[in-house]
Amino acid sequence: YTWEAALNACPSGWHLPTKEEFKTLRFNVGGSDVAGKMLKSTTGWYDDGNGVDKYGFNVLPAGFRNFYGIFFNAGKYANFWSATENDGDDAYYLSLDCSSEDAGLLNYDKDYASSVRCLRGSN
Repeated sequence: YTWEAALNACPSGWHLPTKEEFKTLRFNVGGSDVAGKMLKSTTGWYDDGNGVDKYGFNVLPAGFRNFYGIFFNAGKYANFWSATENDGDDAYYLSLDCSSEDAGLLNYDKDYASSVRCLRGSN
């Protein structure tokens, strides 16, 4: 999903998480330094970068798509849009990668396409 599409991707009664909600998720699973390991699936990650999926979140490494429509890094990265803008061109996303146990909160161009995880409840 591009960021604009992600804002409308969640069904009724669900919403795209904010940057603050992703911060809360990271905190509740042990902190940003280990959140990636705790949330990643136990298989499918490049170079044995699998996680332990301690909470059933089961993050799979779908990679992302740039604004030219080219897909990158399947097996290596999982990025999930937040509803929070950084500026007019960028928005925040939760990022996990095969070479790290952390979960970063980064930002990039809204025209890139990333995955979406919806939260129950309105926001």
